[in-house]
Amino acid sequence: MEREIWTQKIRKWSCPSWPCPVCRSGILDLVKNSLTFYETTESKRKSSLRGEENEFENFEITYSFTAWAECKQPTCKQRFSISGIGGVEPEPSPEGGHEWEDYFLPLVCYPMPDIIKFPIKCPVKVKEELRAAFSIFWLHPDACAGRIRVALEYLMDHFDIPRKGNFNLQQRLDDFAKKNSTMSNQLESLKWLGNTGSHERKVTKGELLDAFEIFEYALIELIDNRSVDIAEKAQNLIDKHKPVKTSKNRLL
Repeated sequence: MEREIWTQKIRKWSCPSWPCPVCRSGILDLVKNSLTFYETTESKRKSSLRGEENEFENFEITYSFTAWAECKQPTCKQRFSISGIGGVEPEPSPEGGHEWEDYFLPLVCYPMPDIIKFPIKCPVKVKEELRAAFSIFWLHPDACAGRIRVALEYLMDHFDIPRKGNFNLQQRLDDFAKKNSTMSNQLESLKWLGNTGSHERKVTKGELLDAFEIFEYALIELIDNRSVDIAEKAQNLIDKHKPVKTSKNRLL
């Protein structure tokens, strides 16, 4: 998971290198001259009341914008519509000092790129709920955390951990711990984050990225059995190439 690309800003000439969810091999690039933006009415109203110009008041300028991005893979070329908000911020200039530069923050992207990579055998319901979470990552972080919690419920379904009525995810995780105590503790963190989001308390984008990273690792370990697979490959190499120790052949 490349978490830094999900917090990067969009500029007039570029967007973050988000992965294409259609071809799975390309990355997105901003379509030239496709970004359009306007200062919001509220921002203009505040500007008219400022009186004498003060450069620090530039921080109060707000934009709304739309743009198009396109997958750079020649055989794909899927287009993505993006919209959100923006403003201005100081950037260092070659001559010293700074210049004011426009920046833009996405709220919606369609189709929405996958924030994590899914194992081939990932349960369909888990994938659907996580993709629902991806789609509101920028727009509604609290609701995003709630979708992660729902995805965790479906993961428990996949492992045949029974539902025992309403609000029983902790009981299900306790049952799952009998199979995998280490991973159960990591998954429990997703439950608590989801609870916070469901009660409309503040969830940060950094915490959501932590949760996606944990979920991605859990899927790799639980669905792909990555560590078991690596351990088996390592043992096969040892069995094949490690010389047999004898009294005349001391291992180095």
